[in-house]
Amino acid sequence: MPSSIARLSTLQALSLSGNRISGVIPPGIGNLAGLQMLDLRHNLLAGTIPEGIGKLGNLQELQLQGNELTGPVPSAIGDLTELLSLDLSDNSLNGSIPPSLGNLQRLMLLNLSGNGLAGHVPRELFGLSSLSSAMDLSRNQLDGVLPREVGQLAKLTFMTFAGNRLSGDVPAELGSCQSLEFLDLDSNLFAGSIPPSLSKLKGLRMLNLSSNRLSGAIPPELAQITGLQGLDLSRNELSGGVPAGLENMSSLIVLDVSGNNLVGNVPQRGVFANATGFKMTGNSALCGGAPQLRLPPCRTLGDSSRGSHLFLKIAVPIIGAALCIAVLFTVLLWRRKRKSRTTSTAARSVLNGNYYPRVSYAELAKATDGFAEANLVGAGKYGSVYRGTLALKTKGNLARDAVAVAVKVLDLRQAGACKTFLSECETLRSARHRNLIGIVTCCASVDAAGGEFRALVFDFMPNSSLDRWLHPGPADVRKHGGLSLVQRLGIAVDIADALSYLHNSCDQTIVHCDLKPGNVLLGDDMTARIGDFGLAKLLLLDAPGGTESTIGIRGTIGYVAPSTAQRGGCPRLATRTATG
Repeated sequence: MPSSIARLSTLQALSLSGNRISGVIPPGIGNLAGLQMLDLRHNLLAGTIPEGIGKLGNLQELQLQGNELTGPVPSAIGDLTELLSLDLSDNSLNGSIPPSLGNLQRLMLLNLSGNGLAGHVPRELFGLSSLSSAMDLSRNQLDGVLPREVGQLAKLTFMTFAGNRLSGDVPAELGSCQSLEFLDLDSNLFAGSIPPSLSKLKGLRMLNLSSNRLSGAIPPELAQITGLQGLDLSRNELSGGVPAGLENMSSLIVLDVSGNNLVGNVPQRGVFANATGFKMTGNSALCGGAPQLRLPPCRTLGDSSRGSHLFLKIAVPIIGAALCIAVLFTVLLWRRKRKSRTTSTAARSVLNGNYYPRVSYAELAKATDGFAEANLVGAGKYGSVYRGTLALKTKGNLARDAVAVAVKVLDLRQAGACKTFLSECETLRSARHRNLIGIVTCCASVDAAGGEFRALVFDFMPNSSLDRWLHPGPADVRKHGGLSLVQRLGIAVDIADALSYLHNSCDQTIVHCDLKPGNVLLGDDMTARIGDFGLAKLLLLDAPGGTESTIGIRGTIGYVAPSTAQRGGCPRLATRTATG
């Protein structure tokens, strides 16, 4: 549209519908002070609706449907007090519906369907007493409840909120919309029962409440809507029987109750005699009805008695077996919970010893931007590692400066994850060395969903693992290059120093059990630090003969010592073998 169109100050009607006009609506459109009709529907117009459109004080008809308009519905449209028809449907508008639309007291038609509008439905819309042709807010993303003020639309004939996320009850006040002929609340989240007050809508021809979460019985009062032609209650959670009075509705052409939990006898006259007009699939307990429906016959009292005896013969053995299974399951569950409580108690004992600063799940989530994928720096068998920035409080409750940390979140669904958590906490608590990864703190809490949460917080090593340097990918080669001979020797010495400390200088000898390049991390100055003590064992050498675990092969295939693979356990020789 040319911007020069804004110079036509005496123009009263502008209709350019059904073309392929692209671009944006000129911002100067508000200069057309005499304009009464603006029809730009079914074009390729993009961009936002200009705020200047609110200056068209004489405008009675605004039709912009079927374009590619974006952005919010301008609140300035509420200044068009002469407006009779407003249609912005089938665009890509977003944001909320402005309450200022409630100022359009002469409005007869409101259509905002087929957009991306969100938020609640403003109560002010239901004060539009002149609204008579239609209120169509379908196919958006509206949520919340449908306000009770909806009953004030006494002149409205067409109303649809289909395809949104509205919840709560279907308002009983809808029964006050006495002029309604078409009511569609399909595909929402409405719950509760169908209000019997809908039977007051004597002029209603189509009622669609399908694809919601409605429950309870079908109100027999609906049979009082004598002019009803279509009734769709499918895909809900309705129960009880089909009201017999519905067969007396001579105007009813289509009745769809499929996908519910209805039971009992189906009437045989009226719409029920039409196999194409009556749809009831998914209600396995319905019976009787017209022959063309091919439903099973309803049981008589004698059939019920014989069925009861047969039921007892089948049910008693099944119930007995189920009770035995339930007892066995309860015992297994009790043993599992007792084991879980033991693990949780051990975790609390580590944290309650004041060895580490306290940190909560919320603080770790904030430090990693909600454990964002962009901060994911690695993943392993027992969990994932995220980069973050964390400021912890000291014992004097003074917050330190925020530092870069690596947060290892354990996947508690993996067997052994809790043991890994406790092993690393205990090992790193008793070992401090410049060539061991420094643990900042640990967290045993609950996450946002109420589930158990375990995490370890380490110093962040910006140069990643030795494995990335020894076996670099294409991106690593471009970024880092390779290791020089001097750097390789320095790293080897750092690893040897760390192992010497673990094996010979700790109060209790510590054997790593899974030493490999992936568990050797490099700092800013390429100083090597050994990490991942999830499989580490404390050797109690002062006990008679010493003690260690013999639970099978521990470590990574390719780095574990042959003696370990043959005998099990975790001797110090295994760690020295892993260094090459």
